[in-house]
This record gives sequence, structure tokens and C-alpha cells, in this order.
Amino acid sequence: MKSHFILTQNGSYSKLRVFENGVELGPAHTQHVTIQASGGGRFSHWYSSLYFSASDNSDPRTNGRNYTWAIEGDNAPACGILHVEDALLSSGYLYVLTRNFGVQQDSPSSGFASPVRLFENGVELTPAHSLHADIRDYGGGRFSDWNGPWLYFSTSDNTDPRTNGRIYSWSSQTGCP
Repeated sequence: MKSHFILTQNGSYSKLRVFENGVELGPAHTQHVTIQASGGGRFSHWYSSLYFSASDNSDPRTNGRNYTWAIEGDNAPACGILHVEDALLSSGYLYVLTRNFGVQQDSPSSGFASPVRLFENGVELTPAHSLHADIRDYGGGRFSDWNGPWLYFSTSDNTDPRTNGRIYSWSSQTGCP
């Protein structure tokens, strides 16, 4: 019986793809008991829940890997966790991560092109497309997905993101968590 594959009431199947450090997991649409018993990167998107296992059956909450997802047909994951422990303090409140989100970035020639949104513990940081001097001087959640690929950002309260214990995530599409 394939009812556990159903995403919507009309019987359509989930087109969700799940990635571990950029490598696609699978097989998708695995029965939950099989995910629990065998793991190995199997997953199932069941209505609004995702049931999954790490590729090596380690605990995904503590194994240090980045888990992202995309909808079938997308070239790259549309959401994910930022590993801010790798951020470098530039000066003031400005932190820098090397990060390519797979979308057009802000640049002198493209202006405010990046669709990337940042979140701190699930709360959206703003404003996007900020001047780097404003991020450095004022912080307060300002950020810029800049040509390079560079992510320039600050935390909502100007604390150090590497040590404040918060989770930072990103989205490049409306509808991502």
C-alpha cells in the first residue's frame, strides 16, 4: 500500500529531495518502519513532516552535517542551516561566510538581485541587501548575499553568532521554513 507516500489529499506524491552536505539522500518514499530499522539516508515526506536518516545512521542533530532540501526539478537546495561556527569577524558587527546559495547574488551590476532570506532561531533577519558599512557599524540583523560568493551578516542583537547558541538558517524561495 502506497498511502504513506501521499503528500496531498488528491493522491499526488512528494517531490521533495533531501541533501546531506550537498549529497542527495535516498531512497525517497521509504516506509517509516524501514527508515527506523535500516536508515542509510532513507526518507519520507509525509504530509507536513519529514522522516529521515543520516547516510551513516549517525544522529543528524549532532553529526555536524548540513541537511537541506529542494523540490524535484530544482537545481539546488532552497533552504538550509548556516554553519556560523565558520564565520569570520571582519570588524564591528560584520561577520563573513563563504557561501554560494546557487542563486543570483547582489552585485554592482545586478543591484538587489539575491532572493536569499536569513533566519535566527526561525525569525527573519532584516534588512537584506544592506551596505556592508551599515552591517559593520549598526548590525541588528542586517545582511548581504554579495558577489563573490560572500555572505555578510550580523545578528539581531549584535552578539557573536559563533557563540550565542542560536540556529541560523537560510531560504531562497518563498514557502521554505
